[in-house]
Amino acid sequence: MENILRCLILKQQLKISYEQLSFHLSDSMSYRSFTRLAAHINPSKSTLQSTIRRIKPQTLENVHNVLSQHFFKQGESKGKQRWILSVEHYRGLTLKIVDQTTRRVILKEKVPSSEKTVSLFEPHTDIIVKGARDIQYGHKLNLT
Repeated sequence: MENILRCLILKQQLKISYEQLSFHLSDSMSYRSFTRLAAHINPSKSTLQSTIRRIKPQTLENVHNVLSQHFFKQGESKGKQRWILSVEHYRGLTLKIVDQTTRRVILKEKVPSSEKTVSLFEPHTDIIVKGARDIQYGHKLNLT
């Protein structure tokens, strides 16, 4: 049940269709991690749609009430601390991306790929060059 609710939250947060949700769940390790889906589970658009639509409004209201009580008990200060840490983290990444874009586009500098951040939400993503012009983004694996 938690996985289904997390899929619903992700869909609502990103404001995407079930088809897009299915794609993102198969494509992004961050989204898979958030939804806590097992590696072998790749839900289709129709599976996501039929499963999420089975959640009753009363269930969502109950989840909302439980979470509200939990965060109220936890106190505002912890929530603010987390928010501040998150804002600081993304502020740093955003400033880095703005800097590299300014250098590359406005100042016409060549920015080494080791200095580039190509994904705000997955900053560890690598630039993978295959052939002369075939550029992909992802993670390099070395199997020995």
